Amino acid sequence: MRLIFGLIAREMHNEELATKLLASVEPKDSAGVLLRGMALADTYLALGQTDKAIASYDEVLETHPNYGFARNNRGVLLLEQGQFAEAATELSNLIIQQPNNLEARTARATAYIKADMLEKAGKEIESIERIQNMITDSTGGQVKTAPKVPGKVLAELKKEYQQKVNVEEQKKTKAEQTLKSDPNDMKALEQKAAASRNLGDYLTAAQTAERILSKDPDNANAFATLIESNKPCCNQMRPRKLCKMPKKLA
Repeated sequence: MRLIFGLIAREMHNEELATKLLASVEPKDSAGVLLRGMALADTYLALGQTDKAIASYDEVLETHPNYGFARNNRGVLLLEQGQFAEAATELSNLIIQQPNNLEARTARATAYIKADMLEKAGKEIESIERIQNMITDSTGGQVKTAPKVPGKVLAELKKEYQQKVNVEEQKKTKAEQTLKSDPNDMKALEQKAAASRNLGDYLTAAQTAERILSKDPDNANAFATLIESNKPCCNQMRPRKLCKMPKKLA
């Protein structure tokens, strides 16, 4: 009964009462967990309690890991909170289930850009454009137009991506110029390592991080860069090699 009255209070926009009633419910089955969790998340969002809304989505996903709405909403909330890497991971889990979900891909591209994962951001934008142009109808074998991301949204995404690429390329170039006159300039080495990593040039990033550690064995940033740069290229289990650099998007 409390679940029913909680849902009624939510429909009447009495979020405080709805939250009180829904939070007191102990669902008896998985359907109840789903209904209560999604409704409770909505009321928390209406009250501006984002952390509690995320916790409600967590409860839903524990029982219904493939429920796309909860995973999408959780990813978007993490993105809005500035937890960019976590948001990208959450959205990636959704995209595995729904590879043509353009809203999720757009949010993931945004997360990648904000997190300075520019190689991944560039590839994601290319995927969005490819999916938008056409998808195959598996039932009839016909080609049909996919739902579109608004042109203005995609243009802004590409603009932000390109601006980030330009900034990192400038940082890398500036660091390399400094290192020509002073090969042991630690600040320039750290800047070159970070910019190379952000651009997806993992070989240069790793080599530069190794140079830093040879001079400063306790350099935490260099350790982090080295660990990230030694990830197998393109997520394949093979020795690390130079990844394709982000390219300018038309």
